[in-house]
Amino acid sequence: MRRRHSPLIAAAVVTLAALMVIVLDRLTKTLVVAQLGDGSTQSVIPGILDFTLVYNRGAAWGIFEGGRLFFLATAALAVLAVVIYIVVTKRHATLILLALGLLVGGAVGNAIDRALFGEVVDFVRLLFVRFPLFNVADSAITVGTVFLFIHILFSGRTSAEPTSEPVSDSVAEQHSAHNPEQHTEQDTAQDTEQDTEQIGERGAQQEGDSRLDAIPEQALERDSGHQDASENLAS
Repeated sequence: MRRRHSPLIAAAVVTLAALMVIVLDRLTKTLVVAQLGDGSTQSVIPGILDFTLVYNRGAAWGIFEGGRLFFLATAALAVLAVVIYIVVTKRHATLILLALGLLVGGAVGNAIDRALFGEVVDFVRLLFVRFPLFNVADSAITVGTVFLFIHILFSGRTSAEPTSEPVSDSVAEQHSAHNPEQHTEQDTAQDTEQDTEQIGERGAQQEGDSRLDAIPEQALERDSGHQDASENLAS
């Protein structure tokens, strides 16, 4: 998406996307804990997807188990980095704003679990592949990362393509403004050329006028010559 947004609109878009993720994450986790707290499993799509409640004290596959402070600090730094990016960058693409909103929402959603309970509620299990259980916050982080890579990929291609459009008058004026000496030399050359053309036109006009003035004199001389010749013949 090529549309750009000001910092105020960018902050609103990121905040709205993050809040939607946080609300949906908290709602689904609350419902899963209420429905599957007894250790049961709820089939969603047979052979593909079901809901199974687990409590995770680490990251995916149980790595960094017990690193509660580490994950909380990481989430806080991620939010701070997004805020700094929005403030420093003057214009923001829509896709990257959605990506940042999903990343912030996912990080805060899991951070709430770690801060309140010391563990994260995971419940989505894929049956057709061996993959760790995850939740809505994890899904938001994954999708946001994909959006971020797409933005970087396509923005890099767009900036690498050469532009074949002609230089507009405004660009030429800006270039002249940055090069006043060159602009002055061009003006002087143009003025000199115009003066030369005007002098040439004046000379041609004066020459034409002199020729027109000479025509009556030549005609009078011819008439007087004819008159003398007639008098001589008569005498």
